Amino acid sequence: MLSAENLLEKIPVLAISGDNSAVDSILYETLKVLLKGVDADIGQINLLPKGGRVEKICIIKDGKPWLKKGLNMHLFEPSRGFTGLVIATGQSILVEDIWAESTKEVPNPFLELASAMNENYINDIKNPVAGILILPVKKDNDTFCTIELSRYRGRAPFNEMEEKLVNDFAVRYGSLLMDYVIDVRTRAAINMAHQKLTT
Repeated sequence: MLSAENLLEKIPVLAISGDNSAVDSILYETLKVLLKGVDADIGQINLLPKGGRVEKICIIKDGKPWLKKGLNMHLFEPSRGFTGLVIATGQSILVEDIWAESTKEVPNPFLELASAMNENYINDIKNPVAGILILPVKKDNDTFCTIELSRYRGRAPFNEMEEKLVNDFAVRYGSLLMDYVIDVRTRAAINMAHQKLTT
């Protein structure tokens, strides 16, 4: 079982500020626990809206936040690719090689959309990896976000035991984490509206 004791101690402190940076901090701290727990090289959290495009994306590569300004990564369409399969089924997915060629029997949904992805994202985040693990984080049976963990090409792919570890983490702590995220985002929106009214 992945330990979240330190994470659960940090999150209330991080949430106090009530601004959007607190949401990023909560997501990054969550990713760090999962990356360490299954020895992944890259981690990504996609916050999903009720419909349409992803609202927020957080990425850690080699222990450091990767997302760069101006990439518009939040505009990607979550209903496609392997992430789309996770959202549609509500189940995690284990992929040994995201670059494996499609066949008639087993199409590769990642390759179908890779050409439309941001070039920097493909070069820095997708090109170096082979194995990935994507899981849903649910609140009231709705998938509120997806978490994607990746390992560099040449390393052993994730296995079913590691998939179970992260799934157990998501089931046990996912709803609580999302409650904090929702609360902080709501307060941030209220604060922003108040500032606009008073300026």
